[in-house]
Amino acid sequence: MGDEMKEYILYEDPGHAWLRVKKSELKELNIDNLISEYSYQDDKFVYLEEDDDILIFLNAKISGSPRDWWEKNTTRKYEEDSSIRKLKSYEYRG
Repeated sequence: MGDEMKEYILYEDPGHAWLRVKKSELKELNIDNLISEYSYQDDKFVYLEEDDDILIFLNAKISGSPRDWWEKNTTRKYEEDSSIRKLKSYEYRG
């Protein structure tokens, strides 16, 4: 685990959280086909949902404890529903 993890942002609203990851990175890690439709996407990023998809990513990306990474990560909290909820659901396009 190093400074490279600082490029990730965790967005959290009262009901859910998503980790912003570049689409190209999911493909490089060969996990783009494992991400569920409960994650969202825009042109450049996938916003990985907190229940399963973040763990798929963290298990592929880091060595050590995902909890350690989680505690050091940058978080943006919203009092209302995040605009991420308005993005298109993730769809694998292998």
